[in-house]
Amino acid sequence: MNSATKIIVTSLGVLIGVSSIINHGFFEILQGNKTAGFFIESVGEGNFIGAPAGEEAITLIPNFLYSGIATILVSLFIIIWSLNLLCILLSFAGGGTAQAVIVLLTWAASMRMHRPLTLGQKVMLSNFGRMFSNFWVQFLVSGIILILTATQIALFKTFPWVSDEQKILFISMIMLITGIGVILLAIISGLAYDLENEELFSSGNKAAQRG
Repeated sequence: MNSATKIIVTSLGVLIGVSSIINHGFFEILQGNKTAGFFIESVGEGNFIGAPAGEEAITLIPNFLYSGIATILVSLFIIIWSLNLLCILLSFAGGGTAQAVIVLLTWAASMRMHRPLTLGQKVMLSNFGRMFSNFWVQFLVSGIILILTATQIALFKTFPWVSDEQKILFISMIMLITGIGVILLAIISGLAYDLENEELFSSGNKAAQRG
């Protein structure tokens, strides 16, 4: 069944793709046909959006234009198909280092979609599920909002009533870490929700067979 886990994995795939297009691919293309190194800043100086230079990323493509195009193409492919193993490609096409952590969480969740849980995992999720399994949607939505907000704060380096750039980046980092933590809770609670439904489904089948 794994309906909650599937929704979480799909949502994270879309989040990775959209944020990589907005924060990286688009701005890399704006820098044009210029040589790029392994570590790059996706946002260049003097872009027409007015975003400050920054947004570090890793790319195996030594050209800003082609790296940006690759980022957008891979991002669109991920959004359309939501195949999380493909997310690994995005991390090395200029898709951003922050997205790499979300890629790993998404990949880990996707690996549990079609595999039976061990006894230890079932016990852990069962205990956790009694408290949080019904809140996986709230965790997922809150985590996505936090991550998207954090990436936009880091991109434009603006935050209400704060003018110091280092403080703004610190706020962005705290929000990003918190968002990733909440996403982790969404994954665990989603797995617990699916486990509970699986047990209910199994109990129902056994009751029907006895009847």
